[in-house]
Amino acid sequence: MAGKVKVTCGQVQLTATLNDTETAKAIYESLPIEGLAQTGTGYVFVMAPLSLGEEQSTDQVTAGALAYWPAGSAVCLFYGGQPPTEVNVIGGVNGNALVARNIISGTVVKIEKA
Repeated sequence: MAGKVKVTCGQVQLTATLNDTETAKAIYESLPIEGLAQTGTGYVFVMAPLSLGEEQSTDQVTAGALAYWPAGSAVCLFYGGQPPTEVNVIGGVNGNALVARNIISGTVVKIEKA
């Protein structure tokens, strides 16, 4: 396991447990990541200061998945949608990911070590 992270955006706060992939380890080592939230259908993402390749990439995720999007250099939190292109799943939200639907595009997101 690469570690645990805390995601904060306005009033929304979530924790997630990262998996053992190289992508998850690279994200964890680059924390904190801070940027403006961008929203899609069923997911939220924030640009990451990394350029990582594909690793066990998929275009099918479950609600609560935390992933890195190689094509967009972003960290994504899924609460019900599917990615537009393949992502590297790096972990999962501890608890109810549906609270992420309250995140408004343009709000500051901070991802840090928990």
